[in-house]
Amino acid sequence: MALSQKQLAAIESLLQTTRQADAARACGLHVRTLQRYLRDTEFVSELQQRQDEILHATTAALVGGTEAAIAYLSDVVQDDDEKTGDRLRAATFWLEHTKSIWDTKLILQRLEALEGAMANGDKTAG
Repeated sequence: MALSQKQLAAIESLLQTTRQADAARACGLHVRTLQRYLRDTEFVSELQQRQDEILHATTAALVGGTEAAIAYLSDVVQDDDEKTGDRLRAATFWLEHTKSIWDTKLILQRLEALEGAMANGDKTAG
């Protein structure tokens, strides 16, 4: 069954705010109606699909700006004319996020290994 125009409007409102009451008000619904929609699996599935689309678009935009951001941070870190505090913050930011990326990569590798072991029926994985 296709979602109604009111349900689609509710999804758009939920994508724009973090509070259910604000989303309900924005699309002209009572908050209880919105909460009922949120118990509907088709509604929730569409909402999650739209959230995923937004997340993918956001990620693509961030990835697209990565080289410029790294070049800027590199310039700040290496520029002797920059204030020491600015250089230190830039270097700290760089190192913290490099570690975060590395940690994420290691977690994904471990997860893939566990999934592979589970797919092969290895009961000792983990």
